[in-house]
Amino acid sequence: MSEEKQRRPYITGGVIILLGVGMLGPGLQLLINGGTPYYLAASVLLLISGQDLIRGNSRGFYSFAILLLLTLLWAVHEAGTDFWSVGSRIWLIGLLALWLCTPWIRRKLWKHLVEPRAALCSLCPRWR
Repeated sequence: MSEEKQRRPYITGGVIILLGVGMLGPGLQLLINGGTPYYLAASVLLLISGQDLIRGNSRGFYSFAILLLLTLLWAVHEAGTDFWSVGSRIWLIGLLALWLCTPWIRRKLWKHLVEPRAALCSLCPRWR
């Protein structure tokens, strides 16, 4: 297996796709019954994000960021500004967003990222 394929975030992308598949049917049913379109939109964004992450495309990170913003807007619209009510609606998407920001995932999506220590060493050659 090539090194590029080995470094793709397969597990993270797979988990996100499973969440999207799990939300798709109920989200469609909720929309048909006159409910909020959030769940259908969120499931589509989860599927897109997971697929792009499996492919090693950084667009998956950005589509998940759009999902995070959509979730926050929806939660505030539904629950107002009560911290616990909003927090209970965004906790899972928020935790996944934090996971996507970890170095283990970022390195797999952006190969050209420079480690913080290497960046400091390039600024001050005496530290090498």
